[in-house]
Amino acid sequence: MSTNERDLIVGGQAVIEGVMMRTPNAYAIAVRKLDGTIVNTSATLPKWSDKYPLLKLPILRGGAVLLQSMGLGIKALNYSASEAFAEVEEAKTAAVQVALTPAVVEGEGDFAGLTGGVPGLFPLPTKKRSKDELKKGSTAAAASSMVWP
Repeated sequence: MSTNERDLIVGGQAVIEGVMMRTPNAYAIAVRKLDGTIVNTSATLPKWSDKYPLLKLPILRGGAVLLQSMGLGIKALNYSASEAFAEVEEAKTAAVQVALTPAVVEGEGDFAGLTGGVPGLFPLPTKKRSKDELKKGSTAAAASSMVWP
């Protein structure tokens, strides 16, 4: 066994229909979709202590790594859920759209006069989720959810 193989530090976490693997400098997530295909993403993982030298102190370093690991875990779970169940969400949206269309056209429902008179006044959400959800700034939200109960 070579020195590089022996010194490789890899950890991981199970996510919905997949796995997230992490090294000290990078991570990768692989998720199986409903059709059986596997999608993956990977990125570098910068150390917070490189940006903020104060986080190199022993107690602060451990807390920072813990927060970064938990934030990455939450992001990985969100990514895996959006990838694994993307088709399910699209099917539900299509089913809701088909189920609501006759009611809107006929003017039935809670807002019978309003929706029947003006079709399309309350549009159905059709916006698809971003494929690159990991790059959004949800680290602060994840960290605040861990700190504030």
